[in-house]
Amino acid sequence: MDQQFHQALSGYHQEGDDGRDQLDLIRTRLKDVFADPDTFERKLLAAYEDNTYTEHFECHVLPAEGRKERWLEHRSQPIISGLYAGGRVEHYYGITSRRKAEAARAESQEKLRAIFDNAADGILLADVETGSFVECNDEICRMLGYSRSEMLTLSVGDIHPPEDLEWVRDVFRRQFAREMKTANDIPVLRKDGSVFFAGVSSGPVTLDGKGYLVGLFHDATVRKQAEEDLRRSEKNWEAIFQSIGHPTIVLSPSMTVMEANNATVQATGLPLDELRGKRCWEIFHGPQTGSPPSCCPFAGVLQSGEVEVREMEVEMLGGWYLVSCTPIFSEDGELAKVIHIATDITARRTIAEQLRQSQKMEAVGVLAGGIAHDFNNILQAVRGYAEIAIMGADPHAGTVKHLNGILAAVEHGARITGQMLAFSRKQVFELKILDMNEVVRGLTDFLRRIIGGDITLSTEYEEGPLLVEADSSQIQQVLMNLAVNAREAMPGGGQLFIETSGVLVGEEIAGEWEQVAPGPYAMFSVVDTGCGIEDEHKDHIFEPFYTTKGREKGTGLGLSTVFGIISQHGGFIRFSSEPGEGTAFRVYLPIAEQGEKSAKVPDAAMPPVRGAGQVVLVVEDEEMVRELTEAMLHSLGYRVITAATPGECIDLVSGYDGPIHLLLSDVVMPGMNGPQLYKTLRKMRPDIPALFMSGYPDIPESFERPDGDARNFLQKPFTIEMLAAAVGALLGGAESPGEL
Repeated sequence: MDQQFHQALSGYHQEGDDGRDQLDLIRTRLKDVFADPDTFERKLLAAYEDNTYTEHFECHVLPAEGRKERWLEHRSQPIISGLYAGGRVEHYYGITSRRKAEAARAESQEKLRAIFDNAADGILLADVETGSFVECNDEICRMLGYSRSEMLTLSVGDIHPPEDLEWVRDVFRRQFAREMKTANDIPVLRKDGSVFFAGVSSGPVTLDGKGYLVGLFHDATVRKQAEEDLRRSEKNWEAIFQSIGHPTIVLSPSMTVMEANNATVQATGLPLDELRGKRCWEIFHGPQTGSPPSCCPFAGVLQSGEVEVREMEVEMLGGWYLVSCTPIFSEDGELAKVIHIATDITARRTIAEQLRQSQKMEAVGVLAGGIAHDFNNILQAVRGYAEIAIMGADPHAGTVKHLNGILAAVEHGARITGQMLAFSRKQVFELKILDMNEVVRGLTDFLRRIIGGDITLSTEYEEGPLLVEADSSQIQQVLMNLAVNAREAMPGGGQLFIETSGVLVGEEIAGEWEQVAPGPYAMFSVVDTGCGIEDEHKDHIFEPFYTTKGREKGTGLGLSTVFGIISQHGGFIRFSSEPGEGTAFRVYLPIAEQGEKSAKVPDAAMPPVRGAGQVVLVVEDEEMVRELTEAMLHSLGYRVITAATPGECIDLVSGYDGPIHLLLSDVVMPGMNGPQLYKTLRKMRPDIPALFMSGYPDIPESFERPDGDARNFLQKPFTIEMLAAAVGALLGGAESPGEL
């Protein structure tokens, strides 16, 4: 063996021939040089034994001390002739660099294959000329539902819907030509016939001189579903945003309008394009303001970072609004936008103001009713004693004239208390079915006289009857008060119009008034061409004692009386007025059906009846009225026993064995009212009748006698004739007293 070769191959120096042949030397010295020495020895010995062929193989030389790892290509050829015939020529070529390059290439291919097979997206390699698939990864098989072997039998036309195939091929053609890289929403046909959409990124590649198109398929189902959900969410948000019935805008942190709903467009009269970019205060308060109002809730949001709500007058919308500003923050906690909603509360504030006014008038009414009650008791005493004095005086004496003057003053005071009671809705009415047309017609001539000749009165009537259940005298009082009011508004003359008509009151109007139901109403209007009512007075015209005429010209009870009378009839009154353009009052009363039963009231016109010694039990907590009533009954021929309180009365009756023909009791007394007292006494005297008297007129229906006779009530102040008539009606006149 060549010394240089041996050293190059094994890394050892050959020290000489020790008597062994070359094969033995190879076995002993070189077998540990190769990674696979047995294969090396087998192939080498076989070649020497059959010295007729050329042997060719590669061998891996192991590293050792003084020797590097390498690869050799071994060629062994037989020597056919010549001096060395029968021998063999051994050739060794170094191929280490080539083998390393091949190993690196194999490693790279292995890595690429791992990436290819484990990619999250589906990958297909298609022949550009035929469209057939030559390679695929596991993910595309999973996407389409095919096995790998099935996929490699398919082409582009097999995995796309037929109706989309032409378009898809055009997309792939453009991708191969590098005109586009990614195509979204490519329809892909699965093995089961279902279709999904994919984003496909494709590009050309050349392998072994042949052109291919490699495509990455990304399932876009989740993305498309998210996009669809987003579109649906945006559509829903837009629908909700636009359906809000109040002006609603989205503001930036600088108070500029980003979005506005239809209600804002309608309220402001500005198109959406003009609203966007404007400051909110420019839209709602006018650009001339120069800055937001001091009560602006947006400023509160900037300070607190929380929802701010304010009531404020919005000049550009012409009313009062409840304005709320709700902050929306970004993920980093910065203010991103503010939702601004303006709710019209003008009507609510009007109703609230009406309610406050109603409550105020109700409180004044209660006060007026209490005053009227106490005043009626005083008037009762004055009237009664004056009448008794007249009965015992010489008709021709001057004293009688003075006493009649006292009675006239009492009548005037009674009228004032009547007005106060009307305002407090505690007047006793004689309700009957009336035709409003006839009421107005019957009063026309009288109205012409009171308004004067320089005012023209015109009337217009509903064609058919307008039936209401009302007290005729009270309705006439309403008409007269309104006519006098109109006359005062036209000192230089003018026109007065009175009209009757039937109207249907809806829920919107009825809702403005307490205890007013929607339905048909009889309406009569009184319209003048006078000076009108200033805005500052409009909220007060129905208040008692409120007047613009001065102390010497009016008491301030005219319109408050009208209000009280109409309210007690279950109706309502509205008015409109502008300074210098006149005033229109419209009175509404519920329509009544003809033939409804009218309430019975005391008949004070009955002839005076004297008693025949019957015993009348008088219960009255006001000493002055009690003594007067006792005196009046004595003068009428009755015997009287009295009690100051219900408790004293019960004790008196319990220990009284004599007859009691009538209970005459005040209604409002401490501890127990008159009707309750009557109920208690009937347990002891079952057949005793009762007559009630009061400065308060509102006696509930349940207080009446079981037979429904309403004649058992006397309104203070009453005359001696009224007392005689009421007592006589219940006791049957001057019959001899029986035992009760």
